[in-house]
Amino acid sequence: MPYSGTTTSGTTTNSVVWTSWVSNSTSATVTLTSLNNVWYGWNGGGNATGTIVTANTNVIWGNWNSVYARPYVPVPETAEQRASREAQLARYQAEEALRREERAAADRRAEALLRAHITPEQQQQLEREDWFMIDSASGKKYRINRGRSANIDVLDETGKVIRSLCVHPRDGVPDADTMLSQALMLRHDEEALLRMANVHSPNHGFRRRPLVQPAAA
Repeated sequence: MPYSGTTTSGTTTNSVVWTSWVSNSTSATVTLTSLNNVWYGWNGGGNATGTIVTANTNVIWGNWNSVYARPYVPVPETAEQRASREAQLARYQAEEALRREERAAADRRAEALLRAHITPEQQQQLEREDWFMIDSASGKKYRINRGRSANIDVLDETGKVIRSLCVHPRDGVPDADTMLSQALMLRHDEEALLRMANVHSPNHGFRRRPLVQPAAA
C-alpha cells in the first residue's frame, strides 16, 4: 500500500495508509461516519458519530472507560499470608546484613594486607591522600589511587599525570586487594601490566576526586 498520494484541495486521491485506516473511501478526512471506517468501528461500530468517547454501550472505547467497569479492589491479605510475607522479609534482611558484614570483613583483611606490603611513607600517603606512589624498575613513576578502574596514574618528571591505566582482577575483589596486585606487578612485572592495561586520558570519568595537577613552572 502506498504511503502517499496526489493531494488536491486537501483530499487524497490515492489509497494511502491513513485514508485506508480511516475508511475505504478516498477522502483524507478523519470525521467520516462510514460503516467501513476502521477508527470509528473501533469507537462506535455501526453507530459511528466521530466522537471518541461515547455512551454507546457497544463502543469499545466507551466500555473501556465506562462507569460500569468494576474498579480494581485488592484482595485482603490473610493472617497466614501476612505472616509468610513478614517472615520472608525478615530472612532477606538477615541475609543482606550477613552479606554486608562479610564484605566489610573482607575489606578489613584486604586493607591490612595492603598496608603490610607498602612502606611507612606509602602508608602515610594512602592515609592522607587516598593514593600512594610507586617507583618501577624502569624508573617510571606511578601513583595508585584508591579504587580499581583507571586508578593508576602515570606521572612525568614534574609530577604531572600524563595518562591513566586501567587493569584489575576480573572479579569484584576489595579495592585494597586490587591496589596491592597493581603495586606488585608494577614492581616485578611492569611490562606485563602495561601490555594488559587500557589507557585513559588524565581527566577520565572514573576518578573519585578531582584531579589536581602541579602548577606550571
